[in-house]
Amino acid sequence: MITETISGFRLSPHQKRLWLLQKESGAAYVAQSVICIEGNFKPEVLKAALQNIVNRHQILRTTFHCLPGMKIPVMVVKDSSVLSWREIYLSKDNSQKFTITSICQEEKSHPFDFEQGPLLRCSLLQLSANKHILVVTLPALCADARTLKNLFAEISDSYSACLQGEDFSKEVVQYVQFSEWQNDLLEDSEAEAGKNYWSQQDFSALDTLTLPFADNFYQKTEFQPQVYNFTLSPHLTQEIKTNHRGAETRGGEGLNSNLVSLFLLSCWQILLWRFTGQAEIIVGKICHGREYEELNDVLGLFAKSLPITSRLNTDLHFSEVLQQVTQAVEEANEWQEDFIFEKNVESFPFIFDFEQLPEKCLASDVLFSFDTQYICLEPFQIKLSCIDKEEFLELGFYYNANLFSADAIHRLAEQFQTLLTSAIENPDVAISQLQILPPNQLEQLLIDFNQTQVDSPRNKCIHQLFEEQATLTPDKIAVVFEDKQLTYSELNQSANQLAHYLQKLRVQPDVVVGICLERSYLMIVAMLGVLKAGGAYLPLDPGLPKEAIAF
Repeated sequence: MITETISGFRLSPHQKRLWLLQKESGAAYVAQSVICIEGNFKPEVLKAALQNIVNRHQILRTTFHCLPGMKIPVMVVKDSSVLSWREIYLSKDNSQKFTITSICQEEKSHPFDFEQGPLLRCSLLQLSANKHILVVTLPALCADARTLKNLFAEISDSYSACLQGEDFSKEVVQYVQFSEWQNDLLEDSEAEAGKNYWSQQDFSALDTLTLPFADNFYQKTEFQPQVYNFTLSPHLTQEIKTNHRGAETRGGEGLNSNLVSLFLLSCWQILLWRFTGQAEIIVGKICHGREYEELNDVLGLFAKSLPITSRLNTDLHFSEVLQQVTQAVEEANEWQEDFIFEKNVESFPFIFDFEQLPEKCLASDVLFSFDTQYICLEPFQIKLSCIDKEEFLELGFYYNANLFSADAIHRLAEQFQTLLTSAIENPDVAISQLQILPPNQLEQLLIDFNQTQVDSPRNKCIHQLFEEQATLTPDKIAVVFEDKQLTYSELNQSANQLAHYLQKLRVQPDVVVGICLERSYLMIVAMLGVLKAGGAYLPLDPGLPKEAIAF
């Protein structure tokens, strides 16, 4: 019997969880960035620069191998790896077929070959002689948001080095070193304090946290991520950064990025509270997971979601919620190194992420700018992703398309923007009084939905109109009471039987019939039956004294 062996490295705790998630759901957990390149650009130099980066970082030459019987693979680092590279010229003839959006979607949805590789995919799109777009796609097993930003910086540096013939192979910290350290940390007795901190937290509120407009929440469990991106106006962005009076640190320099993040997270939790009515709101806040300076430039999966809990009620002011969220984030960050996801909670239904856009990089006479990114590291119902682009804030609602329609998410985005404006203008009012409905939704709710005036026929009674409806929709539900329901046909038939019985008792016009019943579907049958017989009904409360009923 021949036993095959694999020489490799253990996956980090983050990777192990993600591997099991993607095997279970089949969803594409992907990290992707779009980089704009302008100037006198040389594609062949960029390709060589990217190959240098692959040679420098082991995680870009890593494959994942599982032998029979193994649930978790090992990382195998190849000595060399050929870059996955393609060039597309977006001429007028193929611009419809190959758009930036369609190519990004194609790269995200195309499965990765984890055993063979390569896992880094690069598509260069030529828009004109002096403008190109580079789409960089990696599986989330190998990258997070910080990795994409590090890659962006290295691409411009490596491009410049290739142009000048300089060496770009200096030694860097490798991801497998971090992975081994993380696995050892799980067994380290010195980490017991952090483990105890998280084990004492109550995350039971996550089990019931869902939005009322989620579609078939219990029937559809497959994770199908989609995203709706939108941009806050420069005016609203400026208001958030400089005019928010709820922050104690407000001054001449306005809010720094951390306070902007806390403000947006507070608004996100308030909006969830307004919709769910649940007093305890838990949101998973994505942290970069690089607690030590040596890890800042390393490529790989470090990011994880930390639970941020807020306890909200109608009397709290926004400034109080902001203070509560700030304290919760500080405590979570203090113990983030010891948070092992699968040992505390299975997943967060709602997530928050905030990133700053990296600055533009100039390499010779070529300008590299970070345009957009797409990050999906775990399942969720909805994730609010925020990117600070200095002049404006770009927000994205990532959502499970099996739970929410695109229209529902668009409305949610409008409501969130309305809440942002209301919180800025009214930081000292109760959060229950903050406005969440934009003018168009408010008008629809108060005016459009109340346009119920109709021209009723003047020569027909209510029971005759009911008979017409029963003819049109005999199988539709007409009345529901507790666990009993009747269709229009069944209700009409029951009322007809009662009418015939009452006519035998000489019920006719000007004859009043008392109806003494507890509230139920039988009361509807009785009312229609009396009217069909030609009489008039008099409702009597069964709770009245017998003398009153007899009178």
